Formats: sequence, structure tokens, C-alpha cells
Amino acid sequence: MLSGTLFHKDVSIYSLFEELADKLNQKKIEKRERLVKASRDVTYQSKKAIYLLHRAADEDLFSICSSAKEQLENIRQLICKLLLPELSAEEYFRFHSVFTIALQEYTEARLFLSYLSEGRALTLDEINAEISQQWQSLLENSEEEVIDLVIHFISVQDYILGMIDVSGELMRYCINCSSRNESKKAFEVESFLRQLSAEIKYLAVYMSHSNDNLENKLQAMRINVQKVENACYQLYVRHMEFHSKQDE
Repeated sequence: MLSGTLFHKDVSIYSLFEELADKLNQKKIEKRERLVKASRDVTYQSKKAIYLLHRAADEDLFSICSSAKEQLENIRQLICKLLLPELSAEEYFRFHSVFTIALQEYTEARLFLSYLSEGRALTLDEINAEISQQWQSLLENSEEEVIDLVIHFISVQDYILGMIDVSGELMRYCINCSSRNESKKAFEVESFLRQLSAEIKYLAVYMSHSNDNLENKLQAMRINVQKVENACYQLYVRHMEFHSKQDE
């Protein structure tokens, strides 16, 4: 009789834990779905910003960069409203694979803008500082503090992979410039991209064992650098041929 009572209690406890596990799993699934949707929104808007920035080759650079800055500010609002509230420090690492593509895409767009508007690549601290400022502006009437997760939301890995990806946008921009014989802009991109490529190779050593996609991206970056070098070489040859004909 006693053993039957204990067995009955054990079954009740087991059922209780099973029910709690189901609820926790359901919450995890729902959180993942929200993060996936938010990541898609951030990725899509970042791609739109990059597409807009490519119009700078044909339109007024200042107005295009101003419009892109507004778009990127809206993207930071998406990050602060849809991604950050879903994550604790522990959950950040648990779900990082869900939203890392979105952060890479945002980083790529932000770096492309910083090159076109300032002629340089923003540092990781500068990019994260903008997100922190956006988070603070949303908490003006709140007593919440800027937590460490917000300050370091974009990881070193996200930053490096986004920086590798921006080489593709710089390559397209350089080829557009060379096709219009804008040699100064084209050669500036070549110089910048060479320096960027050299620095990334050193940084990538520290994450080579933690990202399976890294080698593919590095190979794509090497191809982008080669395309830029070829475009600038052809531009230089055309320039020399033009001047040699003038001398004749």
C-alpha cells in the first residue's frame, strides 16, 4: 500500500515536470519564431539600405547618404524594439545563430555608408555605440540601465563577417566608378579594400575554428579584391592609351 502511494506521487511529480518542460519548450519555440521574424526584417531593411547606397554612383552622394542614415536609424530601432527585449545574456549565445545574419547584414550596410560618407570603416565600438544610443533614447522615461548586452550586442564575429561582406559592395561600387572613368574614386576603393583585406586576414585567424562559413567568405573577398585590381588596371591602361594618342 505504501509503495503504491509513493509510486502515485512519483508519477504526479513526473507529470508535473513533463508539463513544465512542455511549457518551457513552447516558450522557447515562440521566442525563436519572434527572433526569426525580427531577423528577417532587419536583414531586408539592411539590404534596402545597401541598394540605396549603390545609387550614390549615379546620383547626389550627400542626399543618398542622408537617406541611408535615416534608414539605418530605423533599422537600429527594429533591433532595439524586436531583438534586444527578447534576449538575456544567456539567451544571446543560445539564439545567436538565429539572428547573426541580420547583424552581419546591418554591419555591412553601416560600413558601406561609413566608407561612402567618411572614407573609412567604423570600428566595432562605434557601431555598437550607435545601438546603445538608440536603446537609451527608447528608455528616456524608464529606469532601466544600458546593460552590457546592449553595449556589445554586435559581436566581433558579426563585425568581421560583415566587414568581409562589404568587400562585395565596394567591388561593385569600384566597377561602376571605373566604367564611368572616375579613376580617383576607383583607385581610392582599391587602396581601401587592399588594406581592409590585409587586416581581416589577421583578425580571421582568431575565429577560424568557430565559423564554418568563414573560409568561403574569405575566398569571396579575395575574388572581390582581384576584380577591383583588374578594373583599376584596365582603367589605368585606358588612361595611358588616351594620353599616348593625344601626344601623337
